[in-house]
Amino acid sequence: MSLFPSASNDQISTTTEGHKEDDVKKTNRKWLENTSFSTESSAALQQIFQKDDKNKNLYKFEQEFQEIPAKKRKIPLDEEFSISSGSDNEEMTITKTSRFEKDEEILEDNIFVDKSSDKNNLYFQKPYKVAIPRFYRSSTVCIGLPPWLQIKFNEDRKKMKLKRKEDRYFHIDLTIKKNQEQQEVADPSLFIKNEVEELNVKTRENPQDEDLWMQLVNLQDKMHCKSVKLIVEKKVAILDKAIAANPKSFNLKLSRLKLLENILQDAERDWKNLVFQHPESRFVWEAYIAHTMTLTTFTVHRTLKVFEKCLQTLSALRHQTFRTADFVREVDCDMISIFKHLTTFLVEAGLIEHVISLMILMLEINIRTDQCNDISDVEHFYESGNPLLGEPKSLGWNEWFQKYNKGGWQMVTQTVKEEDDDDDEEEDVDIDKSVEENWLNIEAQRGKKHLLPWRHQEECEDPGRKISFDDLKGSLFLVQELKNKLELLKIFVQIIGTNTEESSRSLLLNQPCQLTHACQCNDAAGDIAPLSSITCRGGGCCYGVLPRKPHHQLLSLIFEQIATVCPLQIRKEIGPVCLNYFAIRLSIFGTRDKFKQEVKKTGKEARKLAKNILKSDPMNFLLWSKLAEVEYSAGNHDECMKIYHNALCMCKDQSDAFLLCQKYSKLLYKNEPGLVKKVLCALGDGQKFAEYLQQQKDVTGAAQLRASRSMKRLCEELGCLYQQVANNRSDELSFSGNAMYCHCTYIMLTSSTEIEKVFGKYIQIMRKTKQAGSCQAAVDLKALHRLKISYISHDYQHCNQYRNALLSALDDFPGCPQFAVKLCEIEVGSSLTSIARRIFAPLTSDVTAFFSIFFELLRLERAGTQNCETMVVTPRVLHLLERAVIAHPQNILLWRTYAVLSKRPTDILTRASAACPWSKAIACDRIRQSTCNIDDVIKFMQDKGVRVRTPVEEIRLLLAM
Repeated sequence: MSLFPSASNDQISTTTEGHKEDDVKKTNRKWLENTSFSTESSAALQQIFQKDDKNKNLYKFEQEFQEIPAKKRKIPLDEEFSISSGSDNEEMTITKTSRFEKDEEILEDNIFVDKSSDKNNLYFQKPYKVAIPRFYRSSTVCIGLPPWLQIKFNEDRKKMKLKRKEDRYFHIDLTIKKNQEQQEVADPSLFIKNEVEELNVKTRENPQDEDLWMQLVNLQDKMHCKSVKLIVEKKVAILDKAIAANPKSFNLKLSRLKLLENILQDAERDWKNLVFQHPESRFVWEAYIAHTMTLTTFTVHRTLKVFEKCLQTLSALRHQTFRTADFVREVDCDMISIFKHLTTFLVEAGLIEHVISLMILMLEINIRTDQCNDISDVEHFYESGNPLLGEPKSLGWNEWFQKYNKGGWQMVTQTVKEEDDDDDEEEDVDIDKSVEENWLNIEAQRGKKHLLPWRHQEECEDPGRKISFDDLKGSLFLVQELKNKLELLKIFVQIIGTNTEESSRSLLLNQPCQLTHACQCNDAAGDIAPLSSITCRGGGCCYGVLPRKPHHQLLSLIFEQIATVCPLQIRKEIGPVCLNYFAIRLSIFGTRDKFKQEVKKTGKEARKLAKNILKSDPMNFLLWSKLAEVEYSAGNHDECMKIYHNALCMCKDQSDAFLLCQKYSKLLYKNEPGLVKKVLCALGDGQKFAEYLQQQKDVTGAAQLRASRSMKRLCEELGCLYQQVANNRSDELSFSGNAMYCHCTYIMLTSSTEIEKVFGKYIQIMRKTKQAGSCQAAVDLKALHRLKISYISHDYQHCNQYRNALLSALDDFPGCPQFAVKLCEIEVGSSLTSIARRIFAPLTSDVTAFFSIFFELLRLERAGTQNCETMVVTPRVLHLLERAVIAHPQNILLWRTYAVLSKRPTDILTRASAACPWSKAIACDRIRQSTCNIDDVIKFMQDKGVRVRTPVEEIRLLLAM
């Protein structure tokens, strides 16, 4: 298209080398007769062409004119060439600067009309609409001029000192494109604009790709804009377009709402609309719950109502009493995840009686019976006065339901008050201590002692111990799948104070020991102890030892009652969960002399429970292996070996044999490598366990070769089918995982040349399946990483091999504390710290943020011991802590760590209380600071709904007596 719309295309012709001068002049005169051309420019050009141009020397002519600005806007002019958009009162000069070759052609597409806006650069909407230039230039050739002339626009020298940013830039000629990379390096803003243009093109071509939209959103942070509000509005405008193209994407809507919170005072209506549009999404509910916990009007009661609404909505979706347009999958798993978050919230707020009552009812109606079909019946059961689960002489739901259906008169049984008289004597104040210290001691004692709610007819001094059914009704729901019913039991064990798995390490993080060495221990429910040593790595630390009364007694009684009265299918599955708890408890005690009596009692309770379950299911080999692990942790190694050997001789199924051998090799690999080698050889040689275990001699080379070939062939077959096999979801290894684990262990004991090859092959298979979203593959892969790391020596010669194994494991599991601690220990002595600092980024997750601080403290501790100086926290550590709490404002452990290491703990704790107003531990840390007023802190906790058991007036009265 030509520059002048009123001129026809046949009037405009190009000149070549063979044209005559007369034809050229004639053509130019016809062209100049066009009415759309400027009269002033026409007169100037006509005077030039009337001169004798036979010499074709360099002509020099200038014509300056003033244009009327369309809008006041600054448009920078390029040094080489540019064109005005008709705005900003700038001087424009037409100057002949160079001479073209005769054979150069003038094409019609050198200049074209830009009728539409530049979509590649319009990455924002209303607040940022700017005047768009009228033309693009791709060369300096102008239609109507001879080929040896070009146009150059001179910038006013008075304005050359002003540095102005480009709003729009021209298409670059081929000669300039060669130097584009050099210009981008010299001018970073040009590189950012080119990247913006590319992303706009990609999002316009593929608007369903959410990652491209988010990249465009994140790119706005690199724009040099002084106003944060303007950047946020740009991001919101981009997300509006993205949501219009993807109306069902809740991730884009969540990102938009989080941005709106920075510029709007009240976004509650938008959050409710989002929940209404996506009631089936667990992530939307979790984000909405997190939003309610950050409001200035936060109270525990309001957040509990949101939890209840979420659980009731998901329950209605599962029972199809409430339907959505999208098909809902795995509602049970989503409800369990939300319920786990709810229990964690209640424990952190100090509502121990509430959460214990809720968990007992959930276990009663989901695990102990399968006849409960309506939540309304639970109210009659709870208010009937019959003993509940965890109380003495509890008969369960089935016994009560039969009597309830028959009707008639029933004997009302009153629960017996079984509280020691010594408890009141222990709650005595110390005259030598202050009011704050006495209040903290008595509050901690009552929090640990009062687990169960007050269900006696006598009046209670603390009304908060009474829990009515109305307080629990909204959080109750029925679970259908067996694996989710077992998950309820694991949640209850975790609440009491012990973790049966490492997958939930992001919950109930209050102490550094939970991540540094006692990875399977939590705070006992109700514990408000001060923060322990951050660099503690075991040794003489007794953290995680669960008190026998009342925590361990309650758990043991619940395990016994469930195993006695529950459906047979559930009884077969709960045994490993219960024995796993006893094994963890015994492993914490270790071989310490002061815990010998406790070890004997715990071992006796575990054997009693295992025998009770094995009577109804004697071929439960997983339970046999857990019982052997309990005996080993209790110090009875001979009894452990006897249990394993008897179970191996009894099993006939191949999967059971690999399960037992995997547990056997994991437990006895370091202490009994010869015996483990013999058992694995028998496994590969047709499962001849009785024959091999009776032999006193070592296995022959032929037997080893047969076992190696057999296991290798089996693992190759399972590896080809691993994606179909690893579809189950369990905390234990799959059949394929057990087979590969046993084969790797056997290779470690027999051949040192094939270890890396075998490990690499199996890890690659599991990694691909894990990346596809398989939870079972993640369990298998983590076990294989642990085996590989345990095989490699820690000495100087194998340091690089050990480090590479840890880095490979952390690439797959960046939040695993076990791998992170080992990497910190090996990197703390290295002169290069870039590896650990790259892995432990504060913005990735709350666990990696903690280990970034943990690593720096280990380095300072090492330098302090070598120089015989006290460790001083550096500004780098404080900077990491500041970044961590900004990125993870609801993590209690990071705030408490920041307060301990900071020189201004009062200010940090005040910020922490504003970010986590439900945390009782942070409130108690504020009371420990002498500058804080205990009355103000207790009033703050009561206003927010945090559980307070001890009035401060009671402490002052006792001290005055």
